[in-house]
Amino acid sequence: MTESFDKSYYTNNGQVDDRPALGWYKRLARKYLDSSHILDFGCGTGTLISRLAPLGQIDGFDTSEFALNKAKLRNLTSAFYNEIEQLPTQTFSAVVSIHVLEHLNPPELDRAIEILIQSLTSNGRLMIVTPQFDGFAHKHLGSQWDGFSDNTHCNLMTATDIRQLLTRHGFTPIKEFTDGPWNGPYLTDSKIEKLLLQIPCALQVFTGLKLMPVGFGESYVGIWQLSTQ
Repeated sequence: MTESFDKSYYTNNGQVDDRPALGWYKRLARKYLDSSHILDFGCGTGTLISRLAPLGQIDGFDTSEFALNKAKLRNLTSAFYNEIEQLPTQTFSAVVSIHVLEHLNPPELDRAIEILIQSLTSNGRLMIVTPQFDGFAHKHLGSQWDGFSDNTHCNLMTATDIRQLLTRHGFTPIKEFTDGPWNGPYLTDSKIEKLLLQIPCALQVFTGLKLMPVGFGESYVGIWQLSTQ
């Protein structure tokens, strides 16, 4: 699948450059993670690494040659890995993984989590963001839901699926969020509805507070801690 994540993929998905949501992820990382040494798993072009850099040492992993080349140019003090087996053991205080889990089929995801566990220090934490199947957005948009728009999405999970997956691997939940209903309208064809629904999303991004219940949005966002090592 590596060949799918070329320049056109990142350009078509608006992920080459910085974007506002990354500011929210930085606020969450600052509040809930030990940022002394973070791994951005699926770092893409390195824009989140740049956001997190003032918090500590931030390294990156990705399999896309295009993305890693961009990330390296942006982040000269970061270490980068393009094969998961290269990740050092008991090194990272936390792992962030933004819209990556949905690109890994269940066996690949299990294997990735096992290696990430080995790379974490004692009581390390994991912050994940992934489209939430069967959430508010999916229920109202059906086949038009944004989670289906990317043909590299092979593992769309419900909140229950995510919780069962991480619990099975020895993680316990610290905090759960949603990114909110930012991609509407969902109930009508009105642009006003879309604007109104985006207000709490924007407030959440800029304050770092939890303003919406899990499920009331496009994606699941979770902070989990490794309970055993």
